[in-house]
Amino acid sequence: MSDFGSAVHLLVMFPSSSVAHYSLINLIVLLIITFIVALSLRCAISMELSVRFAGSNRFADDAGHDPGSRAADDYFNRRYFDIKHDLISHGDSDLFHRGRTPSSFKKYTKEDVVQCFDFLSSSRQSGNHRPMHFAFVGDSTIRQHFVSFLKWIPDYDRRTTASNSSAFAEYYFHEDRNVTSALLNNLRVSFYWRDLIREEVLADFERWTSASNDGNNPASPDLILLGITAHHVGTNDVSSSLETYVSLLEDKLLPLIKNSLAAHRRQKIVWLHQSRTVVEMTPDAYDIYPDQIDKYNDEIRRVFNGTGVVIWDSINTVVEENVRACAMTAFQRWDQKMYSNCYDFIHPGFGAIALGSHLIFNHLC
Repeated sequence: MSDFGSAVHLLVMFPSSSVAHYSLINLIVLLIITFIVALSLRCAISMELSVRFAGSNRFADDAGHDPGSRAADDYFNRRYFDIKHDLISHGDSDLFHRGRTPSSFKKYTKEDVVQCFDFLSSSRQSGNHRPMHFAFVGDSTIRQHFVSFLKWIPDYDRRTTASNSSAFAEYYFHEDRNVTSALLNNLRVSFYWRDLIREEVLADFERWTSASNDGNNPASPDLILLGITAHHVGTNDVSSSLETYVSLLEDKLLPLIKNSLAAHRRQKIVWLHQSRTVVEMTPDAYDIYPDQIDKYNDEIRRVFNGTGVVIWDSINTVVEENVRACAMTAFQRWDQKMYSNCYDFIHPGFGAIALGSHLIFNHLC
């Protein structure tokens, strides 16, 4: 009998033992492959979370500073931000974008924002699950960023409290507001009407500096978006010149900002770079012109240099495109939403403000 015939003969004689032997080997191989695949998937997911939320845990606690979080500031920096339509994600709800760069920011959905906030809240140290607090402090442009920011936060159980009685006003109000949501881990988003550097805003930073971030005390904000420029450029009863404004900024406000950052190492303070006004539409009574704004912005940048305060000037690229679009239509574009038309000489349209909200979420998340 040939060797082949002998082999067949043996398999016929001992079919069960041979099959069992090979089945056992196949099972062992399959288990090894399954373990390797599972381990690889776990590592990949861990890497995705690390990449996607790089720097996000800077709000986790006040125990130490995370130097790696500085890269996220590029979304606020005009030098690193360049709008490219082919790199903007439209309607993409996948949070885990590998290799995302400041020039290819993600366009967020409400679902994305909820997942991001859940991650930020859960990343806090055990026993320190205090609510996250985002504060918008400043004039009417800061107010519009506050209004836009809220549009990406689902209204599950939102509660709004106002310092006056005009809580029904959606866009136009000169008052403090607090918006909270228990279902979103007691999230708090606040707006503080501070059009000039005077007692109110100084008191805010004194209070936040002395506030303890223990337990459920949300008094000290995790992120402060600050912008108090336009009203000082125009006629006001606080500062009569650029020199007076710089003195208020440098001698009064800056020391308190530094104290707050020192007391809360994970806190982030972002100063909104004042956009240039539209000369053709600027009423003489306001006396706020682009050349004046440039001088104020230059001094602001000098004062905050090296302090840890981030200057947000990337939004200006969007605002400038908004102004160009208005110029191309002879400033006749109009719709029903407040601050969305070309007759407004100082407030960006809500399309530009909405892109600003996406920049904030890209920074946070």
